[in-house]
Amino acid sequence: MADRTESSLAGAPIFSCSAQIGMDLTNNAYQHVHHADALRVLEIGRTRWLEHMGYSLEKFLTEGLLLMVTKVEVSYLRELRVGDVTLGIDEFGFGRRDWPVERASRGKEFWLSQWVELPASSPADGGCAERGKIAIEAFITQVFVSQATLRGVAPPADFVEALRGATK
Repeated sequence: MADRTESSLAGAPIFSCSAQIGMDLTNNAYQHVHHADALRVLEIGRTRWLEHMGYSLEKFLTEGLLLMVTKVEVSYLRELRVGDVTLGIDEFGFGRRDWPVERASRGKEFWLSQWVELPASSPADGGCAERGKIAIEAFITQVFVSQATLRGVAPPADFVEALRGATK
């Protein structure tokens, strides 16, 4: 996988933003982001996208909902070091990804395909060949949960409509 055009997530992202990898996310021994801390980087992208769509985790809380991650599938393709990265989301859906559309529309699950891309250039690395390439690809499954019952519930109708409008 050489770059985003050759990635399994290739195509115009539905959302992307810049982020800074700080020393707090690096492993002192290897001087790169530990695989567990890479999940924190993905969470930055997920929450920024929700906020961009007009939703925040706090808004869901005021509606009596939790949006809980239930499954994470990650491919670590290149190391992340201190510096700038681009975070993106290419696609999302409701229900399980492999369900037929009619069943997925009734599902409680919500999924995202995310990625972390290294910057195209960095003066510090002298033009490293890894620059501008995908470092992490992830598939994140989530479910809305009622705060009162701690049981899965259908995504809010206005959230579903906002997301459907985002892809038009």
